[in-house]
Amino acid sequence: MVMQLVATFRLVGVELSDRFEVAQLILQPESSRVRITLDPKSLEIGGTEFETVGVQLDASARVVEFVLNPAAN
Repeated sequence: MVMQLVATFRLVGVELSDRFEVAQLILQPESSRVRITLDPKSLEIGGTEFETVGVQLDASARVVEFVLNPAAN
């Protein structure tokens, strides 16, 4: 199964390498709401909204797990 998670972020910083290549983007979420779509190839805006309760990162700061609750309408 393929899922697509859509969230809105604000770019708050850019870290460059010694060669002036982008090494890291620093993002800040605009809200705790995300939208999950089970068919990312669909052209329709759909899916279900959730509230992000927590995000677990690994030692490299990569996302390992999202903890979500259904969003209250």
